[in-house]
Amino acid sequence: MSLKNKSILITRNQEQAGELAELLKNYGAIPILFPTIEIIPSGSFDKLDSLLNSSDDFDGILFTSRNAVKFFFERFNYLNFSTSVLKNKLIFAVGEKTKSEIEKNNQKCTAFPESYTSESLADIIKKYNIKGKKFIFPRSNISREEIVHMLSSYGAEIISVVVYQTICASPKNVNEIRKRLIEKCIDVITFTSPSTAINFFKIISDNYIKNSISELTKIAVIGKTTAITLEKIGIKPDILAEPSTIDGLIKNIKIFFEQN
Repeated sequence: MSLKNKSILITRNQEQAGELAELLKNYGAIPILFPTIEIIPSGSFDKLDSLLNSSDDFDGILFTSRNAVKFFFERFNYLNFSTSVLKNKLIFAVGEKTKSEIEKNNQKCTAFPESYTSESLADIIKKYNIKGKKFIFPRSNISREEIVHMLSSYGAEIISVVVYQTICASPKNVNEIRKRLIEKCIDVITFTSPSTAINFFKIISDNYIKNSISELTKIAVIGKTTAITLEKIGIKPDILAEPSTIDGLIKNIKIFFEQN
């Protein structure tokens, strides 16, 4: 087992860290939870409520994360809307997990790209004659807007609606993690989004660790956007998940240790 006794730091939010932790345990790794982000509902749902109450005025929905689906349908169900309201809508998703979350809510995903990026989603959507069509884009307070600009250039109208907020977490084991990193007792840090990476260094708040991170541990990331975020602060990831999924992350961490 190439991950046996490897200490792997998980920076995902508390609610979603368990899945990755269990999978790592199956390969003999020792997962360490250190959530750097917290996911909370939007401060206001007035905009979403208004759109849902005028459902005939929009043609589809774009989901680029599982959390967007979760919070959208929590509000949808809270307002007691029938699933038939979305029956004839175009529903697009990025990623298998996002698609599965849509299906859990008794809706059918119209299409989703094989590549887990907003750019790939735009390429799929533009095949559906979207000129003049209106889409809701449920998102977080820090989501990228590339999908909005791309689909707008194809003639669609995209209405962004914040349905959840990604905020910096306050993990209780900060001192322990600092000590473990300095002593080189953590084999890999995993980052699953740009915000997990940015907040990690904000929480750790240690210039020595930040400047020496490549000597203290290995960095594994999901997604090119996360990799680019790290590179902008002078840190080159050692492992890039391919595909950009939790399974892809574990697979590539395993390959790294098998080869090194």
